[in-house]
Amino acid sequence: MASASIKNIFIKIWRIACITLSLSYLLASASAFIPPESFSPITFFALAFPIFLICQLIFCIIAFFIQRKLAFVMILIIPFGYYNFGNTVALHSKQWQPVKKDSSLRIMTWNVESFVDLSAQSYPKSAARVQMLKLIQQYDPDVLCLQEYKSVEGGKRRISAQKELDSIGYKYHFCSNDVVIKTNKRVVSGGVAFFSKLPLFDSGKVKIRTKVINESIANVDVLLNNKPLRIYTAHLASFELSSVTYDEYTADENVYRATIKTKGSVQHKLTKTEVLHQQQVNLINDIINKSPYSKIYCGDINTTPVSYNYRILKGNMQDAFLVKGSGIGATYYKISPTLRIDVCLVDTSLNILQCSVAEKKLSDHYPVITDVCWK
Repeated sequence: MASASIKNIFIKIWRIACITLSLSYLLASASAFIPPESFSPITFFALAFPIFLICQLIFCIIAFFIQRKLAFVMILIIPFGYYNFGNTVALHSKQWQPVKKDSSLRIMTWNVESFVDLSAQSYPKSAARVQMLKLIQQYDPDVLCLQEYKSVEGGKRRISAQKELDSIGYKYHFCSNDVVIKTNKRVVSGGVAFFSKLPLFDSGKVKIRTKVINESIANVDVLLNNKPLRIYTAHLASFELSSVTYDEYTADENVYRATIKTKGSVQHKLTKTEVLHQQQVNLINDIINKSPYSKIYCGDINTTPVSYNYRILKGNMQDAFLVKGSGIGATYYKISPTLRIDVCLVDTSLNILQCSVAEKKLSDHYPVITDVCWK
């Protein structure tokens, strides 16, 4: 009798676990269609979608041997994640042709994390930056779209990233200069930036964030086979999970109290930042939809491909990785192997020839390289 009672308790717990998981999976499957401003916890479900999917599959297999009716119900739920699965995994063979076609344009987008360290190349700390420059030379893109870019002009111990990139063939450049610090003869500048082997016949920027820090969406215009093409880049707000920022406290409380209040509040930071992303994405869409030319958007979106913000930003553009990439294509490796938060979105007037993520741990992000040509 006692064993039967324990078995019944176990089955009840198992059912509750399966129902809870299935409901969580269904909510995660709907993440691309729920605005964070309407339901901020959706951020967690979007981030955890790959985990919920794997758990759902495992539980289905186990349930098949325990309660087959429950297993069939759980199996019927799995297809609800079809849309998110399609945005998470690229089902193509992994291949890359180093030599690009003459008629194509190669773009590399990369959050370079301020080039890690701007020490002169004779210093050991410069090793990561030197390898980053070599990787750029290896892929030989026509246009570089850089986020978290920083350069120092006139410094004694810090070098000019701009001059280094110029020395390897990138003569044309434009930086948003969201940060400019002048001290004596030294000037530190940063933001998002373009470096190009092709002439830039126009450029511009628009602020998409001014509180706490400045962030802009920047654009340059190039000619691809004598036709104008506009390229955009931006960096959406970072989550800053380990720090307290100015907008998290008011004049009525000091930083110490704000730190205590928000310490460990990952939920607070994730949801608040994703709501900010929604506002930034709306601004970006207003800007890029007014482009007079065909367009490409590259950048660090700091959100996953199953989020509402990704879906709105992508619109009717092509995600280069989904069209020609392979696997999950994670671009940020420090938290989870499933985070693809750097994208290259391409106008439908262009063909995507190939796309690859260079898995080199130099910056905290991997670069995404894409070849495109006119249809």
